[in-house]
Amino acid sequence: MKNYKLFMLALTITNCSTFAPIKQADVQKYIITYSQDANSQCISSKTNKSIYIRTMGANVPYNTNSMFYSRSSYTINQYSYSVWSSPPQNSIGQAINQSIENSCLFSNIYTDLTNVNVTADYQLLNNLEELKQNIQEQNTQTILVVQVVLINNSTHKITTKLFTETTKKSPSPQNMVIGVNEDLKKFTTHLVSWLGVQINSH
Repeated sequence: MKNYKLFMLALTITNCSTFAPIKQADVQKYIITYSQDANSQCISSKTNKSIYIRTMGANVPYNTNSMFYSRSSYTINQYSYSVWSSPPQNSIGQAINQSIENSCLFSNIYTDLTNVNVTADYQLLNNLEELKQNIQEQNTQTILVVQVVLINNSTHKITTKLFTETTKKSPSPQNMVIGVNEDLKKFTTHLVSWLGVQINSH
């Protein structure tokens, strides 16, 4: 009888161990932030020109919440327990809109969210081509690549520009976020400068 009780106790412990819930690792969610200078708000426009900024697109697989890294030119991986809080083109697109608004280059800025039928002087199309952390032994860096297309609605001239920004950071999801935020700051600065040249040359 004693052996039977010991057997049943062992069986109970085994069953509890077998069917006990396995704790899943917590998934960390990160955001892309656009930091602007305190005195960067536009008070008076430098021109009377208008622009229609289209909603930003993104190449596959960068149109998801996954955070990607690469160890060679032909491979791509994603961090298992780290993701963006939303698809990155959403945050980058908002940063583009804000930086152009703060630049005072245009008297009127329209987006797909304004939900109005307007004919602007320019159209701006943006697409996220690449966003990842390139991991190498001595040169790990974040990479942000954005394709920009500027259309002059009067002359129908189309001008394209591929922006590539990089920041050296050691490999980790946290450092990737820091690097991407720095890349975004550099990109918006270069974008506004490029737009200024384009609209003044047309």
